[in-house]
Amino acid sequence: MIFTEALEKGQHLGTEFLTWLWWRAETTNIIQVADGSNVSVDLCGNVALQRISDTKDRVTVVGDSSQYREGIAALREGKVPTRARFLFSQGRYSFEVILDAQWLTVRSMKYVSSIDPKDGEQTPESVLLDRMAIIDMGWSIVDQLFRSFMDIRTHQPWTQVWREIKAWTQEAA
Repeated sequence: MIFTEALEKGQHLGTEFLTWLWWRAETTNIIQVADGSNVSVDLCGNVALQRISDTKDRVTVVGDSSQYREGIAALREGKVPTRARFLFSQGRYSFEVILDAQWLTVRSMKYVSSIDPKDGEQTPESVLLDRMAIIDMGWSIVDQLFRSFMDIRTHQPWTQVWREIKAWTQEAA
């Protein structure tokens, strides 16, 4: 199968990555990344799902964890997540991130932690540099999570992890 056909059918890493993040958010909530630190993962806001073979058959689940059961039911029916909003937290940094599975992109990223006030006055340049460092931290968290996923996807028996994810969808029924 060529790459464009795989994209059209939704058979690529993006949908697996979002499914894996959702599963981890609902089960352990913590992912240890390569540098040994932990990232907290929470599903927040909404999840869009669609059937691989039919792009018109879509479901969007909005709300709290009790409403995510509808999304899990959609997973059991063969739909895959195409877009989801997560809250990623590492140390004192927290970011709301919307991930798009089709192109494996970050649709938006919002820093949601409060910034510690600095002593003295800040110049516009120092404020800009602080903001850029915060944005860099957000990208670093997303990168670390994807690396953790790829380590599991390529080095651990993925079929076992996938069985655990399928069991989670059955238990949530």
